[in-house]
Amino acid sequence: TTADWKYKLLSILPIAIANSYAGWLAHDYVHGTDKFCNFFRNFGAVTAGLSTTMWCDKHNMHHAKTNEVGIDEDLPGGPVLFVWPPTPENDKPWRKFQHLY
Repeated sequence: TTADWKYKLLSILPIAIANSYAGWLAHDYVHGTDKFCNFFRNFGAVTAGLSTTMWCDKHNMHHAKTNEVGIDEDLPGGPVLFVWPPTPENDKPWRKFQHLY
């Protein structure tokens, strides 16, 4: 019915807000130092499919070189989504339509 899709669409906002808060809460736990934070750090890495060492290495590199193109692996660098203009040899013809998707 018409009301069904409106409720589904309306539910996106609280889910997005809750997801955002969960991400920041997890980030704060990962940077903590007590036993619960240590457990959460290991649990989070394993559930993400990473070893704790691999996750810590990636996370520390992200904090050491935040938003540096070619170094920070957390940046989307194409081939579909570009945050910064790529070098001419890495540019794609569909980048000019990025605002549409």
